[in-house]
Amino acid sequence: MLLHVHNLHTRFLRGITFELETPQNLTILGFNGAGKTTLAKALTGLLENESCRIDRTPVARLSAKTRARALNYVPAALEVFDEYISVEEYLRLSVVGANSGEVERVMAQVGIAHLAKSGTAVLSSGEAGLLLFASAMLHGARFTVFDEPTANLDSDKKIAIYSLLRNSPLLHSKLVITHDLNLAFALGYPILFLDGGKQLFYGECETFFTPDTLRGFFGDSIKRVGDYFAVAFS
Repeated sequence: MLLHVHNLHTRFLRGITFELETPQNLTILGFNGAGKTTLAKALTGLLENESCRIDRTPVARLSAKTRARALNYVPAALEVFDEYISVEEYLRLSVVGANSGEVERVMAQVGIAHLAKSGTAVLSSGEAGLLLFASAMLHGARFTVFDEPTANLDSDKKIAIYSLLRNSPLLHSKLVITHDLNLAFALGYPILFLDGGKQLFYGECETFFTPDTLRGFFGDSIKRVGDYFAVAFS
């Protein structure tokens, strides 16, 4: 299956062009307000357009069933309309491409098995993020767009999510929106870098993380120490 984006223009985006074929992956980087979440919504049909296509068909013209199996957008924050729904109930409603028998195993892998009977409305921001990730695994779309999947997580949970992004057979092609340069570098996926709604870089991870490229985008504000990246406070 091919996700093809050609010359995507919206109110906030200008001329975005790239393509992914399952099981290829992508990391989407950019400053605040660069258009990353707008791009995620355009890719998954939440923002209607004719530029994003699955194979040859615009996402907007896909049937609801086909779109659900092809694309999934995982937002940065959990929103529920039933404050009494439990974690386990929420996940059972998430099953699209996986067998319902996977729910318990996925909860254990993500580290939320102990929350199975807890109400989703009382979860911490970190627990809610883990629930969204588990939901994406059970959805099993061919292309899953994650919006800041490691935000609000402790270090050990970030490592667990990184491992699942790299290794889970329930996740096919991943498009990972993140501000975390260390996560982007560790994943090693090709990089799409946005600024002001424009595509300033689309290429291999190794090329993006060369000193000249980093300096061109971040100036002297990012310092590399071995395989880690940190803000260089003056």
